[in-house]
Amino acid sequence: MAHRVILPVVLTAALILSAAPAAAMPPVGAALAAAAGGWAAGLTATAIMGQAAMAFVLSGVQMALAKKPKAKTRDEITLNKIQPVTAGLILYGERTLGGTIVARSTTEAGGKPHRRYHSVMPLACHEIDGAVEIWLGETKVWTEAQYRRDEATGTGDPYHWGQIDSDY
Repeated sequence: MAHRVILPVVLTAALILSAAPAAAMPPVGAALAAAAGGWAAGLTATAIMGQAAMAFVLSGVQMALAKKPKAKTRDEITLNKIQPVTAGLILYGERTLGGTIVARSTTEAGGKPHRRYHSVMPLACHEIDGAVEIWLGETKVWTEAQYRRDEATGTGDPYHWGQIDSDY
């Protein structure tokens, strides 16, 4: 491409120089400057396009060689975190929630220390009607329906009302 730009400039300069050498100098200088500017602009554009192409190719190679992220299974997704202060959640209707554990402790049961684990997790920053189900990981451990049945019969320890058969 550079030889296509330089050839007309050289022919124009030769034509002007052959006409009158003294009067030809300013136009020849302007023509040479224009040719040099065009050549530099061509080089700059070529360099920019070359760098863009190289960046595109290298980013593709990098993506191809990068380690693929391991897909998280349901067991690995953590909805809860431990934090003493948390933002309040305004809750409308029914929805599945995880939250921030703001306090943890153990108490004794049956005369033995550390038999019951207590974990406090605020679900909303306002009063709610109640929970429908409570899950620990993949295990359902409490339901409102079971609580209502246990309350109606009045049997068993009220502390265990609503709990369903599980390892917890």
